[in-house]
Amino acid sequence: MKRIILAALAVAAICTAPALRAADRAAHKPSGKAKAAPARAGTRQITTFGIIPKRIGGEWLLKDPRGVYEFIAQLGYKQIERNDNYGMTPQACRAFLDSLKLKTIIWGFTGPDDIISFATEGKTEGIDQCIALAKAAGAKYVVAYSSTKKYTSTIEGWKEWAGVLNKTGEYCLSKGMKLLCHNHAIEFTPVDGQLPFDVLVPNLDPRFCNMEFDVYWCAKGGSDPVAVMKKYPGRMTALHLKDMADGPDRAIADMGQGIMNFEPIFDAAPAAGVKFYIIENDNPADPRTSIRRGAEFFRTFRY
Repeated sequence: MKRIILAALAVAAICTAPALRAADRAAHKPSGKAKAAPARAGTRQITTFGIIPKRIGGEWLLKDPRGVYEFIAQLGYKQIERNDNYGMTPQACRAFLDSLKLKTIIWGFTGPDDIISFATEGKTEGIDQCIALAKAAGAKYVVAYSSTKKYTSTIEGWKEWAGVLNKTGEYCLSKGMKLLCHNHAIEFTPVDGQLPFDVLVPNLDPRFCNMEFDVYWCAKGGSDPVAVMKKYPGRMTALHLKDMADGPDRAIADMGQGIMNFEPIFDAAPAAGVKFYIIENDNPADPRTSIRRGAEFFRTFRY
């Protein structure tokens, strides 16, 4: 019964949250063609925006990374989040991106193993390699994308994960790098009546680790991204942005093609500490269309 009640509350939160207004659905109807997001009545605009090409680029990125990056640059993206040089040396990849005026701002860990082995066993090889690659790319931040069941199954585990991130972040800072932690829906799935996000963030030392906040996964997990951002001022260094389809499964949609209401999210961003706005799509129907729609959204959206 408790699980049923929690599930019902999660659905209610999704349906009523300011970040998901029913009134926006008509303005964000999905279509087969690339469509710019509708202009708002406001005058503010986000002019510097980035993208994480890894999944949104799909097979195209693996086959023709230079072509993907050229396409991204032509559309007006200025920032990149990545953790691969795609067959180029670190120096050659950075030089190529520099020629396109694309700046790598965040470098991602390939998984949690290097972080965990450092924090629990003192092994530095993996984390040092990640930091070296991040520095070669010109990034100032590294990000942890996931944890393991050891840390996510219980509330005490989440507290331990915060400790792992704090220790890792302190080491990263000593090497001139700042650590971020990326959320998914699991942080907003109750464990013993508590939201892991509300355990994780208060236990993270802001000197050593802050959030790369994914607004879609927050909403998919049943919470309101705007309320979460307001609850933790100064803790969200970057936003991962993707839209949500208007359907029972609330699947990922291209920017401007779903029901996410980004106006209050962007209103809340400065106080939340946001420096970077990064487009993402885990499973795009067509990489070119998805990448294009992200750029069109930012070019036309006013709030």
